[in-house]
Amino acid sequence: GLLVSFSQWSLLTAQDEAPAASEVIVSGPKVGTAITPIHCVGSGIEFDVAEKLGTAPGAILFIHELTRNTAPVINGLDQLASDHSIHGFRTYTIMLGADRTAGEDQTKRVNGSLKLRNPIVLGLDGSEGPGNYALNRNAALTLIFCKDGKVLRSEALTDTGPNDVPKIRQWVEEIAGPLPKGRRTLLAALPTDGPALREFAVDRALEVQRLEGKLKRLQ
Repeated sequence: GLLVSFSQWSLLTAQDEAPAASEVIVSGPKVGTAITPIHCVGSGIEFDVAEKLGTAPGAILFIHELTRNTAPVINGLDQLASDHSIHGFRTYTIMLGADRTAGEDQTKRVNGSLKLRNPIVLGLDGSEGPGNYALNRNAALTLIFCKDGKVLRSEALTDTGPNDVPKIRQWVEEIAGPLPKGRRTLLAALPTDGPALREFAVDRALEVQRLEGKLKRLQ
């Protein structure tokens, strides 16, 4: 089950001693650092996250520990990415691990349970992640925001959970801008590029289908 998977993953990743409560955890590259390759695999296809993001506004979430506490943050960022896709905002959630076969099996199980709009992918740079990203394994999650190919913010999330989602929403809006309200503002914010507009429309249609499904289950 998913909770068993969470527990197993926590045991695999919690190899370092927990930091003192007063210690400030730092994880991720410094502001202004250029985004460099992050090799990943998703649905059997290998790709570079940095290349996929390009200069678009986006976020990269590294999973050090997959637990009941980190799952709401993963879900929350996924929802925010869907909401702000009108601004071209994109996210990649990357599970870290040493074993590719075990990691791919893990991501399939977790994606099947969480049903994310942007499924988790597996990092291919080992359990420490890309060396020049300065990831700290004492963090439960490392969240990196970027735009124009450079880091705008790096955050280490330790004692994390649903209460972090409003703070993450604020960070997203600082980079992508607030969600447009009203017909005129929405029309002005829509992508003008044909394929981008089509992709946005499909995303919105799928979101409506998900909400309708949730409503039916609640009823």
